[in-house]
Amino acid sequence: MSLRPIPDTHKHRRSDIGRRLRSTPKATALTDGNYDVGCSGSWLSYKPRAIDVGDEHLQELYEYMKLVPSTYNVRFKNKVRRIQCTLMKPSDVDYDFSGQGNLTIHSNPARRSQNASLPPALVHKKWPHLVDLVLEDWIKYCAQLGCTRTIPNAVHANLYEDGDAWIDAHADNEPSIDQTVPIGGYSFYMNQVGRKRPRSLQIYPVPEKVYRAKPNDHDGFNVELEHCSRYGMHGNFQSTCTHELMKNQRSDTKRGTRVSLTVRAFLPRMPMT
Repeated sequence: MSLRPIPDTHKHRRSDIGRRLRSTPKATALTDGNYDVGCSGSWLSYKPRAIDVGDEHLQELYEYMKLVPSTYNVRFKNKVRRIQCTLMKPSDVDYDFSGQGNLTIHSNPARRSQNASLPPALVHKKWPHLVDLVLEDWIKYCAQLGCTRTIPNAVHANLYEDGDAWIDAHADNEPSIDQTVPIGGYSFYMNQVGRKRPRSLQIYPVPEKVYRAKPNDHDGFNVELEHCSRYGMHGNFQSTCTHELMKNQRSDTKRGTRVSLTVRAFLPRMPMT
């Protein structure tokens, strides 16, 4: 099985599909385009250099993430190795998932001041400029696709300080997320080690919508996430695939520091009746 580009017409019939992603333990560097992942109605888009950013914006993002406290994983009864938070536009939505505590930081300062779990340093601090840039970029991209039922309105941020920070296989399939709007992921590396040896995203099919504890290597894809790159998970991706970022124990790449910004469209909260 290989990952194949899909033409820019965005007609995703099987007859329109070109190359497929090749299943390999070694990370694959993709070119600009759309790729079939071999699951019904699911595909991956990729753009190597989606956003040009200066070092000052990267530093601002990194310093902001360092102010975010560690979250607790109820499932494994330990603190999550990566640092995570969700920067949220809608003032009436909070985001929790997978038994992990998650810090929601609203764009509205009044809403932030009401959050007792928010560190004082973040209550009056503006979002990093890079968060606004990726949100604007993904909104524009989704509009080009015609995915406008819900405008993307939140950015989930993860800081992977080194190769020991990881996230296991999961799907972003919470009912509060509008699954008709693709989810976009942006990768930024804070040092040259990460930029020369980027981390990779592992994608596995979900047979009959049941997660595999240990998927076979030949069933999945390994996609290199370059500095300033953007990937999108489209169609039925969250119901037919899982994705993960595995630990990186290689001595020459373990020290790479990565921040990921994932853009989602949350549905308006329905009023109670």
